[in-house]
Amino acid sequence: HTLTADATLEQAAKELAARKVGALVVLDDSGAILGVLSERDLVHRVVGEGRDPKTTLVRDVMTCDPITAAPGTSPEAAFEIMIHHRVRQLVLVDAELRPIGLLSLRAVAEARMDRAAETIRILQDFTNDAPGG
Repeated sequence: HTLTADATLEQAAKELAARKVGALVVLDDSGAILGVLSERDLVHRVVGEGRDPKTTLVRDVMTCDPITAAPGTSPEAAFEIMIHHRVRQLVLVDAELRPIGLLSLRAVAEARMDRAAETIRILQDFTNDAPGG
């Protein structure tokens, strides 16, 4: 889900709501990634600063130069990247650095919890079925 840097924040908020997502990748006219606009950006940099969403542009409040990763990045690696860079979104890019997805910290944490729960289940099954155990 993307939008241009010249969109108004009103347009961006409508796009976030229509897509039921918490962030959008911001592109320039050639399709290159400029930034990410999140609900958090809207709350802190628009509402918190008293900006008018009808006239303020995405470029004025987006998070610039987002961190990117390859689509095959594991949840564990994605989590480490996000924690290291202190970001809540990770843009997935193809070999030409075009955006192909956006991972949220929440989604990565949920994937890690699912993997941990599966590991616990396997270990419990193993120890319950093991002779003498």
